[in-house]
Amino acid sequence: MKYLYCFKCGSKVEKIEVEHRERAYCKKCDIILYENPIPTVVALIRRGEKVLLIRRGIEPGKGGWALPGGFIEMNESPESAILREVYEETNLKGKEAKLFDVIHYNSVFYSSILIISYEVLINDFEPARPGDDAIEVHFFDFDDRPRLIFEPHENLLQKWLKREN
Repeated sequence: MKYLYCFKCGSKVEKIEVEHRERAYCKKCDIILYENPIPTVVALIRRGEKVLLIRRGIEPGKGGWALPGGFIEMNESPESAILREVYEETNLKGKEAKLFDVIHYNSVFYSSILIISYEVLINDFEPARPGDDAIEVHFFDFDDRPRLIFEPHENLLQKWLKREN
């Protein structure tokens, strides 16, 4: 159980069983404090027969290759989040984000995460350069690329490449 205190009133919570699970409950507010996965987004970007990857400049996975992406901010749609993340990490402006897949992953670093993947279409690839937490941006041939540092990124990329070929 993650919550010790109610996020609304600050009162100490108690444990109750709801739907066969132990949940945090605030008696004062009469609410159950659910623990949910952290929502994230990743981008699958192609340029001909190449895929865009970033080299991470921060932990987790510092120095490894990954799909561009990150966390969805409060009051932000997943579509807006992926376009923002692509721009922050690659300086590329996406013109469209098409939903590819949604998966769940139990991360050692962040616990439970929900990964929403999008195929992002780009108008102009020329200003590609690293930014935010990326230290390198590179287009790799579909069949000659590094293994990705995060298992779910690798799995999503392999699934996407099978569909693309």
